[in-house]
Amino acid sequence: MVATGAEMITLLNSGPSIEFRPAEGLSFDVFVDDIRKAGIRRNVTQLMSAHQMSTARMGCDPKSSVVDGTGECWDVEGRAAPMFDPNAGRPN
Repeated sequence: MVATGAEMITLLNSGPSIEFRPAEGLSFDVFVDDIRKAGIRRNVTQLMSAHQMSTARMGCDPKSSVVDGTGECWDVEGRAAPMFDPNAGRPN
């Protein structure tokens, strides 16, 4: 996750939260040591990853929206906001 640009990794467990923030300059090995000290063992705790998504309002007026009808940002020429279909994966 660090190699792909994660800003923070949080271990979700029943004990105190264990976090790693690469920008703070700490070694990943220190994070792993903290996990071991907390008593979390390999293949015993469920791990997951989440990709948070945000929204950019689309519209016809730059005063009330971030992007135009094609997804291009009003304030940066040639810059388009990522588009996704909110219905993708939803059953019929």
